[in-house]
Amino acid sequence: MRTLTLFVFLFISRSNIALCQSNHSVNLIISIDDSVISKPIDCKLVLYRVSMSDTLDANYIPGRLVLERKYNTEQLAKEVTKIKIIFSYELNYKSILRKYEYEIPLSNDALIYSHNIVEIFNLDNDANKNRFVHSESEKYVFDYSCQNFGRLIQRK
Repeated sequence: MRTLTLFVFLFISRSNIALCQSNHSVNLIISIDDSVISKPIDCKLVLYRVSMSDTLDANYIPGRLVLERKYNTEQLAKEVTKIKIIFSYELNYKSILRKYEYEIPLSNDALIYSHNIVEIFNLDNDANKNRFVHSESEKYVFDYSCQNFGRLIQRK
């Protein structure tokens, strides 16, 4: 029994090490309506370059945006002119489960900054609608901050 336990522990440890070595990650915290996202979500990262754009599959694990190892974040940061993260998230609002789609522009250097924080506020939430200045066509507003950069929404 002890040998089996040791074997399982070693297998899990080795799998975790292999996973960490096979991916690049970016420090990122996302909150929606004042609640930090606490479950993993699939997302897309759109990287705009001078003459083209690429869409990369990524995974958001609370606190990290994980990219496949083949994408070197430092190299990508040198090449891109604009970055956007796209994802869907379901929230329960007034006892109704709603699916929201988000497209959030990030700083060009978001891939190398030590921290990135995105705070999203859905405008179908009455508290948020009265809290922020927004246009009628907007479905959400957001704050974005990272090392040396910030984009803050205007509050009423």
